Amino acid sequence: TLVRNEVQGLTMSSKNSLLDVRCVDADGAEFDVEVQGEARDNMYKRFLYYASQLYGSHSFRSSEGEGISYSFKPVYVIVILDGKMRAEDGYEFPKKLLTFTTMCEKGSGERVSPTLNIVLAQLGYFGKSVLECESALDKWCYVFKHIGELTDQPESFRERVWERLFSATEVARFDGVTKTIYEKEKMRYVEEYFRIREAREDGLAAGEAKGRAEGLEQAARNMLSKGIAVETIAECTKLTVEQVQALGQ
Repeated sequence: TLVRNEVQGLTMSSKNSLLDVRCVDADGAEFDVEVQGEARDNMYKRFLYYASQLYGSHSFRSSEGEGISYSFKPVYVIVILDGKMRAEDGYEFPKKLLTFTTMCEKGSGERVSPTLNIVLAQLGYFGKSVLECESALDKWCYVFKHIGELTDQPESFRERVWERLFSATEVARFDGVTKTIYEKEKMRYVEEYFRIREAREDGLAAGEAKGRAEGLEQAARNMLSKGIAVETIAECTKLTVEQVQALGQ
């Protein structure tokens, strides 16, 4: 599911980050897809920072109000680089198309937990022709590397996903005025989409909260009917003593 691509800074003084594409899967894991035209200094650190921001955004107060819940979901930052990574702090990145980094125990190399994950696709190491592209990975790499050079959609790229992709790239051919109008309309559509979705989610949350409150009140009434002390009922249901007393009137 596509979500807002702006992520709050890790501290009050740090600025927010604007990601390229941010989405969440059905299990709550987050994905940030970053497309980079060329390698830059400290690029890996920047994407690790993005991953940390996303990971930190998962924290929330526990339902009991006692501290922070650390039941975080995995975060994956997928970097598609039209080139090759530069060395950072003396470390040379592997000279291959795909590199996967995560949190591991240094001695055994075993993965600790699916926390912060960064996938690097270095297209500088991809050299297949369009006729050699057989897998979905091959095709995606080919498209990202050559999209600016293609004049027609290749015959082997006729599935629906490619039709949608090549249709979207037609925007790049718009003149300045048309492209500005298109971008404004797209932003208006995106904002409207999120406004409607958030309103729906707020409504559902409000309904759930109302349902929980009604359930607690009914439980309190049942306990009152059995002669259980008001203070005990309040402690069990998290209602105030006054609320419990009002239910008994």
